[in-house]
Amino acid sequence: LVATIITVMVGAVCDTIGVKQCLLIGSVMLLISRFAMPLTNDIIPVTILGFLPLAFGFAITGPVLKVGIKWFTTLKSATLGFGLFYTLMNVGFTVGAELADYFRKYYADGLEIWGVEMSCYQLIIAIGFLINIPDLIAILIMREGAEMTEKGMVIRKPETSTTEQLAGELRQTVDVRRAKMTR
Repeated sequence: LVATIITVMVGAVCDTIGVKQCLLIGSVMLLISRFAMPLTNDIIPVTILGFLPLAFGFAITGPVLKVGIKWFTTLKSATLGFGLFYTLMNVGFTVGAELADYFRKYYADGLEIWGVEMSCYQLIIAIGFLINIPDLIAILIMREGAEMTEKGMVIRKPETSTTEQLAGELRQTVDVRRAKMTR
């Protein structure tokens, strides 16, 4: 339910705060969930600190990555960008399945790490946490406001309009917007 609601809302949020900020929020939520889930077997903390941030992170990351591909490719390179995205996603699924099989085979009884007893499934989620760290680093080094156009890379400066300026612009365009809505 949380994932569905967030997925519906993420488009407007992404337009407002940008691709980098949305990906950063999603990555942090995934890190929180993948850090918290292996630490306890209690359903309440796992739900609040694990499942909810996991749903939130996945719901944000998927659609925003696709928007990011659109922003960072041209019409000619968009096919390659999306093809690479889906290829890497399939490679990730394959590597994840192999890792999960390895841990289920060799650590079926679990393992103790730094005094914390973890089941093989908790270990698999902890590996997801470690894999998520390079993702966060890549997002942090993304350039804010960058967009690929047919004429090359463009760096858009953030708009610094005040509330009064925005209200004035809306008042000036009310007739045009009303005509478009009634058409």
